[in-house]
Amino acid sequence: EPSAAYKKAVECAKTVYEVKVSRQVDCVVCSCFPCEQDIWQTQKPLLTACMLCREGGTVLLLSRCPDLVDDQHPLFCRAAGKTLEDVERSISNAGLREAIDAGALMGLLPFLQSRKIHFVSEPHARKEIEGFGCHYEGNNPKIAIESLAASLPKETVYGVIKSHAGDIVPIFDCE
Repeated sequence: EPSAAYKKAVECAKTVYEVKVSRQVDCVVCSCFPCEQDIWQTQKPLLTACMLCREGGTVLLLSRCPDLVDDQHPLFCRAAGKTLEDVERSISNAGLREAIDAGALMGLLPFLQSRKIHFVSEPHARKEIEGFGCHYEGNNPKIAIESLAASLPKETVYGVIKSHAGDIVPIFDCE
């Protein structure tokens, strides 16, 4: 019975990918490992981190980004200041590559516009990070974390995702 096998597989996957959390936090510090080859890959952990972070909160992404992708994802790497309407307009004249970027941005822009996103990465990725609309915090995670913590109120509630953030789905257990 295929549907029974499917249901059993879904239940098994839930034990691997779902993470129960009680509420959103003020600041999420998130390693992008293993999705850290470039800024395009960081959207997977970024989305999870933003889901865990309250509106108006702060996300600090730790991602090496050794490769640049501006030539492959130009719309994505120039998202700073764009609205959903801007992205929708770009789709009408877009080729496949721009349409893929636009699809990703449609899901990410509401988060990017309602949270402060900071990146720790290799220096050569700074232009893409800032073009994406995020703050570049240098390439030293320890210094960036200490600086961010010093700038936030003492009562800030933190969440930490050590790795594989792009593979988890937060489930809010508000009981």
